[in-house]
Order: sequence, then C-alpha cells, then structure tokens
Amino acid sequence: MDKKRWQVEIIYASNDGDEPVWHAVDEIEELQEIVERGPNFYAIKQIVIKPDASLIGGPLTLETANL
Repeated sequence: MDKKRWQVEIIYASNDGDEPVWHAVDEIEELQEIVERGPNFYAIKQIVIKPDASLIGGPLTLETANL
C-alpha cells in the first residue's frame, strides 16, 4: 500500500469525551470531502494536518530543507 503525503487527525466532541479520527491523504483538498461526509462538522473541535515525514526519512528543519 502506498503511503500518503499528509496525516490528518479530526477531533470530534462527543458526550464521552474527545473522539479522534485519523485519515491519510495525498492532497489536502481531499479533506473537504472527508469533513462533508461526516460525522457532523459542527462537532469538530480541531483538525491537525501533518506531513508524513517518514516518506523522506524523518522531519526536516528549515535549515536542512534549504528554505
């Protein structure tokens, strides 16, 4: 299975406490369909999007990324 470029954690509020749901996507624009599909987006407390640094051998700093 191919790895995806982005790791997404959507944290929903529930009566039993926060409920995190994980997704992996190649393009951030895919997130719109995931959010619209549900659960209800008004229950979203937070969305965290991170690049999957394992694709390049680990995280970079600004300096090592030559920015």
